[in-house]
Amino acid sequence: MYSHCANDSHRVQTCLLNLHSKLRGYFNSTLIMRSTIDAIQKVLSTAKAAISGKRYHKGTKKYCVIVTLDVKNAFNSARWNHILSALEKMGVPLEGKFLCAVHVLAGTPPLVLLVDERSRLYEHSREDAWSDATSEERAKTLEKWQTQWSTTTKGRWTHRLIPSIAAWIERRHGEVNYHLTQLLSGHGCFRSYLCRTKNDTSSSCPTCQPAVEDVEHFIFHCPRFTVEREELYRLANGPLETETFVGFMLENERNWEATASFASSVMARLRSEERARRR
Repeated sequence: MYSHCANDSHRVQTCLLNLHSKLRGYFNSTLIMRSTIDAIQKVLSTAKAAISGKRYHKGTKKYCVIVTLDVKNAFNSARWNHILSALEKMGVPLEGKFLCAVHVLAGTPPLVLLVDERSRLYEHSREDAWSDATSEERAKTLEKWQTQWSTTTKGRWTHRLIPSIAAWIERRHGEVNYHLTQLLSGHGCFRSYLCRTKNDTSSSCPTCQPAVEDVEHFIFHCPRFTVEREELYRLANGPLETETFVGFMLENERNWEATASFASSVMARLRSEERARRR
């Protein structure tokens, strides 16, 4: 597991160094007049090339990291709805079109909702009422986000765990790490997910056939992880279920850390088993 993480870290570092080199050339004295449109097109072409192909079986798919820099007042002369319209015409994918678990887990509203909020705040600023409107407009954004989250067909596993966005984003403890993200999103080395993404030939649990090895089976039922699961149940004073799992995490920092430890331990084992099947 350590060598795998070290290898990934090296790959990311190499990509960032290459990116730094390209950016220096991109913004040198002969190219400094390139427009924002050119910059966006560069990001799009780079991202498309990075994620093409496949990652498994010595595939060519690479990591794609987009780092944004917020330049204060850079777009004050343009209305956000016009910016959004221009991005759509260029084919830039906007999160608002496919509401997903990523936004909820990260605690960041979809871009379309943020743009709408910014537009409303702009109108308030013209009325000298910005300070009073900020919290009110964020509450409206949260309400719209919650409505969309409750009605969309995307991210239903995460919705079962986190039906209330407010309870999740207003917590006072806990960071979502790599392994927790896999448990809470259902996107990990679970055979049902790997099969769906054409990276495995069977979705069956190797221990509980013909039961499907999805994230719910993995967390709550598979006997391979009974020892780790029982430690969580001991802290919870009884068995946990899908609808109570995140509530347990949110109760206090101790529960969150115990769940994170559970995720790290069992996901590492699952990853190791997945690698062994590929040898």
